[in-house]
Amino acid sequence: MYKTILTLLATVALAVSAIPAPADEVTDAALAESDTLLAKGDLKGCLAVLDKAIETVTTDKKVRLDREVGPLYLARGLTREKALKWAEALADFRKAIELLPDDPDPYYHAAMIAATSADAKLRNGKLAVMYGEKAAGLAEKRYGAAAKAAFDSFQLVEAADLLIKYMQVRESLGAAYAEDGQFKKAVEHQLKSIDAAKVWVSVFNSDALLKQRQRITELLEGAEEQLKLYRESKPLRSR
Repeated sequence: MYKTILTLLATVALAVSAIPAPADEVTDAALAESDTLLAKGDLKGCLAVLDKAIETVTTDKKVRLDREVGPLYLARGLTREKALKWAEALADFRKAIELLPDDPDPYYHAAMIAATSADAKLRNGKLAVMYGEKAAGLAEKRYGAAAKAAFDSFQLVEAADLLIKYMQVRESLGAAYAEDGQFKKAVEHQLKSIDAAKVWVSVFNSDALLKQRQRITELLEGAEEQLKLYRESKPLRSR
C-alpha cells in the first residue's frame, strides 16, 4: 500500500512538472532574460531566447496573442534593429502592430525603418507617414497626456520619463514626412516638438531630474539637427 501511494505521488509529480508554464510567465521570463543579455551586448543570445519564447507561446492554444506574444515580437524587433537586420526587424514590428494595435512603440519603430533605412528597398514614404501618424496619435494619449497628469500631481520624475518617451515616438513623424517629400510638414512638426521640449527643459531644473534633463536635451539637439535637414529638403537616414 505504501509503495503504491509513493508510486502514485511520483506519477502525479511527473505529470505536474510536464504541464507547460502559463504563457504570460514564459513571456515575462523571456523578456527579463533578453534584457539582461541585451545589456551585456549578447544580441545572438537575446535573439535565441526570444525565438524560443515565441515558438513556445504560439503553440499554446489558450494564449491571448495581443498580451503574451505582442511584447515578444516587439522585443525581437528591437534586438534585430540593433543587429542591423532591418528587414527582419520591420517584419517583427508589423507583427507587433497587428497584436498590439494601441501601443505606439511598434508603429514608431516601423515608421523609422520605413522612413530612414539605409536600405532603399525598405523605405516607403507613404507607409512611414501612416505608421508615424498612428504612433504620434497613440503617443499623445499614452505618454503626452500621462506626462501632463504626472506633472500636475507633482510626480516630476515620472513626468520627465513619460515626456522622453513622447519625444522619441514623435520623432518618427517628422522623418516620415521628409521621406514622403512633405518637407514643409516635416519642418512644422519639428518646430512644434522643439518648442515643447524647450519649455519642458526649463521646467525640469531640479538636481533630482538631472539625468532626465540631459536626455531631453540630447533629444532636443537631435530634433534641431533633423530640422536643419528638412529645411534643406533632405530626408533623415539611419547611421
